[in-house]
Amino acid sequence: MTVLSKIKWSLICVFIGFFPTWLYLLAKFVFRPSGFWENFTLAGAVLWFGGGLQLILFMVLIVVLFIIWSVLPTYKK
Repeated sequence: MTVLSKIKWSLICVFIGFFPTWLYLLAKFVFRPSGFWENFTLAGAVLWFGGGLQLILFMVLIVVLFIIWSVLPTYKK
């Protein structure tokens, strides 16, 4: 793999790895919570449904990025 292809695959993996975070930001933008309880409910729902998934995806992301940058050989073009 060339360095540019490693960067491309790393960015794709980071986007997938932080998918629950992107969903939270999208939900916060769409629903626009105004008070404390609305923010608290939205954060609680995201932590309940996306927290475990975020943790698992983050650990997988670390392993995949390690494989991309350490194990796979780099070729010059």
